[in-house]
Amino acid sequence: MARFCIAAVVCILLFLLPGCQSSYDSIPADIAACAESAAASLLGMPVIPRDAAQALTDARRESDILPPLYAQSTDTPDVLHSIPCAHAEKKTTYYLPLDMQNGAWDGIALSASSSAVFVVTDDPLPEKTELLKSGSSLTLLFCGEQFYSEASLICTGLPVLQIDLINANTGRISGSTDIARSPASAMRFSYYDPSDPITDTIASAKSFGSIRTRGGTSAKYDKHSFKFSLYDDLSCTDQNNLALCGLRLDDDWILNAMYQEETKVRDMLAYDLWEDIGADRYGDGTVLGTRMRYVEVILSGKYWGLYGLCEPEDAKQFGISAERTGCVYKVGSWVVPTVKELRNAIIADHAQVAEVEVKYPEVVAETARDAWKPFLDYVEITYESSDFTFTQQIDGIMDEDNLADMWIFLNVIAGRDNRWKNLYLTYRADHEKLVMAPWDCDISFGLNWGDGDHDSLHLYHEPYAFYEIQTMPIFDRYLELNVNDFRKTLADRWNELRGDWLTVEEILARADTFRSRIEDSGALKRNRRKWPHSGDAADLSYIEEFVTFRIPHLDAYIASLDDMP
Repeated sequence: MARFCIAAVVCILLFLLPGCQSSYDSIPADIAACAESAAASLLGMPVIPRDAAQALTDARRESDILPPLYAQSTDTPDVLHSIPCAHAEKKTTYYLPLDMQNGAWDGIALSASSSAVFVVTDDPLPEKTELLKSGSSLTLLFCGEQFYSEASLICTGLPVLQIDLINANTGRISGSTDIARSPASAMRFSYYDPSDPITDTIASAKSFGSIRTRGGTSAKYDKHSFKFSLYDDLSCTDQNNLALCGLRLDDDWILNAMYQEETKVRDMLAYDLWEDIGADRYGDGTVLGTRMRYVEVILSGKYWGLYGLCEPEDAKQFGISAERTGCVYKVGSWVVPTVKELRNAIIADHAQVAEVEVKYPEVVAETARDAWKPFLDYVEITYESSDFTFTQQIDGIMDEDNLADMWIFLNVIAGRDNRWKNLYLTYRADHEKLVMAPWDCDISFGLNWGDGDHDSLHLYHEPYAFYEIQTMPIFDRYLELNVNDFRKTLADRWNELRGDWLTVEEILARADTFRSRIEDSGALKRNRRKWPHSGDAADLSYIEEFVTFRIPHLDAYIASLDDMP
């Protein structure tokens, strides 16, 4: 009997929640009676069989207009969180993120303006973990005084980002999913996180912004990566800083499509390992690199799949500002510019040479020399100097501890696409030396780029990656010349990490955690349905095989440094 009473009370509360008052004075008798007869409730909604739902719909006219659906939690009872939804499906579908770490139903109640909301099913109610992992939907029935409408509810364990493109001419939602590299498209943005790391409860936010396609080869595929910026209004003049998914408070963000990569884990695992290997090089809380979090995206009313939300690697990320001066360089190809080319760039006030770009500061006549000088010094000493000059001067240019961390990182992940290309180099005046940070680490843990003969995604399993020592000229010269006893510096750092946490078991445990997150949330299944031609692996067996071989192989290589001439 208690269950019946709870259901009835919940149903009445649906009409009394702040901001959700009914447009009529009393609850229709048949709705109240149906709620009172419900044997259970789920997420604050009475659960009724299909025959009871039929009786309610027979007494009303169907409407294709659905009210906004809101969530309230016992942790934040005075706050209404708007639930993201996708319209362009057989039935409008709401996406409710739930905390996967909590097996209970989180104390969340759903409600709608001017409507009672029921869950309709003749089946036993699923367990929360079962419902999340299966990706199955629940049928919702919205009942007002004269009208009813139906929708689906999908529960996910990941945060959801909803992006609606705005027509630049009319200022209205366009419904288009076409996003170009340039110019950026105006958008309306909303965000819902079921377990925000900062507030430890539900977090949601709305904003305006702009969004554009980004990436090189990845931009050729159907599912694109994006960069978006947040603003207070459509004029796009005042930045709107949000701390999404517990990451940095900012207005600029990256969405990584992870289309080619088969496990959807490699980028996440690589960034996570770098965070513990070398991201805290400055020791002031600055992240030398990026961090990534899994999210699901709804684009212009269409479910758009699983993405990795990343912090941009920019001056702010590296702790550079007007008060703490410095430079940021992005390397976008394998070509290394010559000293002559760099000097010409300074004379011509150019910000880019051979796909090496000065991302900060702005390169103008007054700043060109200072902006390029740390990078020019690096190229001149590393690529165009004698062994004697290199040995005498490189220590004043490069951070050797960062080099050791980068060597270890690139070799643990076998980052074949990060050995110059896909690196950021950063100089901070207070640190006085260049440091490196990785970017775009999907070609890792045994993958390699093909020439198109392997498959349509140009990726294949590379057996040689199991053995190959990842290197680049700066590493080669340090090790061959043993500058400042760098071999010992590298070996000591390797042994320190190996004795602490860098083990086969720990790496594989992290990989399994990330894979479980996208499987148990149901997101991987939804992404497969949306993008059936995306890279897809049934499990992590290839990464497991790679790591199990790779770490002992690197142990042997580090031990062999003592025998180098």
